[in-house]
Amino acid sequence: TPSAVVKDGTVGVRVPDNSATRAVLERSGPVAASSANRSGEATPDTLDAIRDLFGDAIAVYIDGGTIVGTGSTVIDMTSDEPRLLREGPISLDRVKSVSAESI
Repeated sequence: TPSAVVKDGTVGVRVPDNSATRAVLERSGPVAASSANRSGEATPDTLDAIRDLFGDAIAVYIDGGTIVGTGSTVIDMTSDEPRLLREGPISLDRVKSVSAESI
């Protein structure tokens, strides 16, 4: 249950813009995972940097190449009005327009 993982009982859902990651997810189904960084720290952009950070705590590393771009847009969708938690490549206005279309 989410309460076993987070204090407020919510989970984040991510749809990666990375073909290697999407290919793994198509075969495996959803994966519960944290970001490739420690909370509050910058995200490493190479496999070597991620391996240096986590070492043997990670059983398998998959090299999908160097990460280019900004971090994901993070939106809180737990209330009637979407709330921006972190600005990324998709604007809050775009999220609002898509969520309004799907309701």
